[in-house]
Amino acid sequence: MKKIVLLLGAALLNIATLAAETPEGSNPDVRQLAREAYFEIEDNVFSAERLRSAANKLEKAYSMEPNEPFIYLSSSLVAIVVGHGVGIWYKADRFARGALDNALESAKKALELDPNLAHTHAHLARIYITRADFDDARAHLDRAKALDPSSFYYWYFEGILAEIQEDAHRAYRFFDEAETRVTRKSQLRLISNHRGNVASILGDSEAKESLLLDDIRNYPSDANAYNTYGAFLSNNGRVQEAIVQYEKAVELGAFPLLLRNMGSAYNKLGEKYQNGKGVEQDQQKAVEFYRKGAELGNPYAMGNTGFMYEKGFGVDQDYGEAVRWYEQGANLENRFSQAKLGYLYLYGLGVDRDIEGAKRWYLKAVDNGYAKALFGLGAVYEEDGDYPEAIKWYRKAATQGVDHAADRITALQQRGYQ
Repeated sequence: MKKIVLLLGAALLNIATLAAETPEGSNPDVRQLAREAYFEIEDNVFSAERLRSAANKLEKAYSMEPNEPFIYLSSSLVAIVVGHGVGIWYKADRFARGALDNALESAKKALELDPNLAHTHAHLARIYITRADFDDARAHLDRAKALDPSSFYYWYFEGILAEIQEDAHRAYRFFDEAETRVTRKSQLRLISNHRGNVASILGDSEAKESLLLDDIRNYPSDANAYNTYGAFLSNNGRVQEAIVQYEKAVELGAFPLLLRNMGSAYNKLGEKYQNGKGVEQDQQKAVEFYRKGAELGNPYAMGNTGFMYEKGFGVDQDYGEAVRWYEQGANLENRFSQAKLGYLYLYGLGVDRDIEGAKRWYLKAVDNGYAKALFGLGAVYEEDGDYPEAIKWYRKAATQGVDHAADRITALQQRGYQ
């Protein structure tokens, strides 16, 4: 599905780059078609089928009238949807590089075509809120209100601005106002989602859970409703309950964010069983859940699966299998996996002994901020007979509080190395 969405994004962004003259008037049929596409995108960000439907509408609208502003607003929205990674939709660091710039460029084209379209100003405010350009967001919100004070989107984005600025009571007030201006059922859901975010700001987990359960009752066929509730449960330590919700979501239709969340939950459940936290300790169950998380692409679960095979916890010890899982995690920049590969390469466990390979993996782990890998590099150089270099890395490890680093420095100094 991700590939389909990416292709859709590329197609619509191409529309936004085409030259167009300012229209003398708007074709109402084209405006309606392009608006339908915009709202279809907004309401179905995880549905490849509905996104394709929106793309077809936009292609038709463009063939009828390439100067329709809502075509470019839709293109801007696609840039937002395609560029978003994981988590909060109104934080710039959650987007791929260039995604918000593309969204802004398309929205500005819509503004050029019709400076008096209230929805364009509201949409621009959304982008500026996400970029934390609050002065520009305020200017466009004020213009949106002046052009159409009855619009849901002015009040909705005012609420989001207050939410991002953690002014919870002001956010609630604007969301209440937005609710009185709802024209589509899906808008009620948008408000509900953000009321849940505001409840989190206030530390009211009971209110947030109630809103999430309402969402499931109102949209029982929507996989993301179960996914969102699952994420809430997982973040609150209720991992087994979370997995039940994720499994319900998968039955309705898997999508990348759901699978990432599910993989993370399985990893957390594996940790519970490995360490006996809240459940009876069971190493075999820990391996089972780690593997499920790893198979869903979770790099932490890959590292943990490798560790269980390396140590023989819950499975027969198998260094080759440990290497296989560590390599998968390491290639996804899991620093624990990278450091463990360094160790296995250093001592030839599951692979041929390879000093240079050990250095390479330990250095990758160090680059990713894993302090214990500093000690590992010291061990590599000590094994290789370069004792001054070993002491250098042990000292770095000691400054980071790594166990036994100071002991190795003392041992080497007693042998006359500095």
